[in-house]
Amino acid sequence: MFCRNFFVNVLSKLLRKCFVETSSYMFCQDFFVHVLSRLLRTCFVETSSYMFCQDFFVHVLSRLLRTCFVKTSSYMFCQDFFVHVLSRLLRTCFVKTSSYMFCQDFFVHVLSRLLRTCFVETSSYMFCQDFFVHVLSKLLRKCFVETSS
Repeated sequence: MFCRNFFVNVLSKLLRKCFVETSSYMFCQDFFVHVLSRLLRTCFVETSSYMFCQDFFVHVLSRLLRTCFVKTSSYMFCQDFFVHVLSRLLRTCFVKTSSYMFCQDFFVHVLSRLLRTCFVETSSYMFCQDFFVHVLSKLLRKCFVETSS
């Protein structure tokens, strides 16, 4: 727990600092996706534990999403940022593993855990529903654009 919380705090502070220093939404998004995808890859290499890395990643993403809402108070900004991060991570997963099923299962686990976290944190069924519908529909649209199928 200490390491996870420390890690979330470091990442959220870096993300906030990035926006303050660069004022570039796209740069910070790309930087952050790169950092998270490298960390996820490192996690699998170092631990060889699918479940540990999944749980760690869900914890990190849910805490970062919460931090985003607290710091920006912008529902749309956090949604768009999250869609970008997830779509880039999904693409990285396919490129690195070449396993459709692995990436599918990993993302189903991550998204279901994030949805559960959303309900626990906000106690708002409608908010979590709308947020996830928006995120998933944007990811689906991105998928069609990127794969043309």
